[in-house]
Amino acid sequence: MPKKLSFTDGMVIHVHGEYRIVKLADGFYVVGGGRLIPVDSEEGAKRLIEKLKSDPT
Repeated sequence: MPKKLSFTDGMVIHVHGEYRIVKLADGFYVVGGGRLIPVDSEEGAKRLIEKLKSDPT
């Protein structure tokens, strides 16, 4: 499982650990568990985290 994602613009996002919400210039993301998932809003991120915690597949 990757611990970080590196982008050509120099941005590095650490994707390990618990699910959390990250706000970047282009929007909100759910980060954690080796994933970086774009979402439409902070509320959408909260809902997704709850879903991932109850059914991680």
